[in-house]
Amino acid sequence: EEKDKQRELGREKEVEMERKLFHEITSKGIILGPSAFDEKHRNFGTDLKPELLFSSQATSSAEISSIKWPLLLLYPGSQQSDVIQETYESNIVSELVSLVFPDSGSPVFWDKDKFEYRMSNLECYIELNSVEPFKSVDEYLDWKVNKIKRTKSLPCDRRMWANVDKNCSIMKILKCPGHVVPGGV
Repeated sequence: EEKDKQRELGREKEVEMERKLFHEITSKGIILGPSAFDEKHRNFGTDLKPELLFSSQATSSAEISSIKWPLLLLYPGSQQSDVIQETYESNIVSELVSLVFPDSGSPVFWDKDKFEYRMSNLECYIELNSVEPFKSVDEYLDWKVNKIKRTKSLPCDRRMWANVDKNCSIMKILKCPGHVVPGGV
């Protein structure tokens, strides 16, 4: 019975943290949706999620200083991907991508012959309208905490890719009209 109480207390804390996260993200004009990965890939990126950061001088847990975001980079031409686990809303796209693809130095292991993947050679895109957005915090909590399956990609005719200015901030991308952050990544 004590273990059940502890488990329930832990669940209540998780629900409260996820509720705060959802409200903090949506208050910034960012739209969240479920993971874009299908059931076969549902465990991909499950450890990747936005994280609330609190001011070091905070007097209460209400004093949130920023949100740490994971950034998923996909390279469809080479069928590769990378994850930058810690990005912040003020980070600039080119600074982050150049960590993976610097203009000088060794190329990534899968691009040794071509040497095409350099920051100066790349264009960046985000997918718009990839998943249905959550309509409420309760819908988000059902998906996130209660693990109710909700992986509903939108029809291909509604999905599109938008070119991203490499000198813009992560926040600008997160708030881009039509962009739904799938699964918080």
